[in-house]
Amino acid sequence: MITLEEVEWDPPAAVRAQSTARDRRRAPAEPASPPRSAAEPRTESRTGSHPGSPLIQIRHLYIRKTEYTCIVGPNGAGKTVLLHLLAGLRAPTAGKITFENPDKSEGPPALGLVFQSPDDQIVGSTVERDLAFGLENRALPSLEIRRRVDQALEWSGLVPVAQRPPHLLSDGEKQRLALASAMILEPSLLLLDEPTARLDPEGRRRFLEEVRRERERTGATVVHVTHRSEQVMTADRVVGLRGGRVVFVGSPGELLRSPETDRLGILWSGLHRFRREAGARGLSLPNPEGEGWNDPAPLVESIARTRGAGP
Repeated sequence: MITLEEVEWDPPAAVRAQSTARDRRRAPAEPASPPRSAAEPRTESRTGSHPGSPLIQIRHLYIRKTEYTCIVGPNGAGKTVLLHLLAGLRAPTAGKITFENPDKSEGPPALGLVFQSPDDQIVGSTVERDLAFGLENRALPSLEIRRRVDQALEWSGLVPVAQRPPHLLSDGEKQRLALASAMILEPSLLLLDEPTARLDPEGRRRFLEEVRRERERTGATVVHVTHRSEQVMTADRVVGLRGGRVVFVGSPGELLRSPETDRLGILWSGLHRFRREAGARGLSLPNPEGEGWNDPAPLVESIARTRGAGP
């Protein structure tokens, strides 16, 4: 489980902390300070305090082990910053993030991270070499590397371009390569920052299916930043951010019934918006959860019965 307690991230404070650390490395050694008198007043300052508000301010949030958690919110809500804090790419300027690993030890688990832009994480000279890069760094046996690479090429649909240099791939192919390169490492924590933004519907379907399969096989915890309703509705839990604060935590079904539904930047389907408008006008219509949430059949049957046209 991952627990965030009183976590803040304040850009000015983060920059000041980096500058202070850099200056300390460059500065000559100073003579030791004289011992402090017991009566002398002690002054303390908290990192991150300044007249403005921190970009991220989370009083308490936990992410359960093996869950698929979606992080949603409008642009500028702090979703990517939160993901970077979980990945250790940014350090909180206040508060604490605690990881409880399967062996009960503390510290960041083995993780995979997929950025919004795939060019930020592709390093291999060919698609196949990029997939093998992380596995070779872990010194896995050659046969195991071959097995995992072949499997990743298959589910990602990259078999026809396995020997192609990554810079010659389309945007969608690059995104699939970034996804496959992260998942091939079988991380216990998978962090996804809008990874399907450049994929077509079939590519998104393949990706979600592979995430589901990987979770079932390894018990990985998934934290997924997204705006897409079909991904939100298949999650175990949804965390809504607005202005760097947590404004919603609950199941997808609870989100549908929450006043925050239309304030979190989610790209809802026309069918969902129709249900919401009908409910606001006092019409009782089925509102299924899970994978069938966007199926029009129950809605059509309900309307037909209401009009007396039969089932």
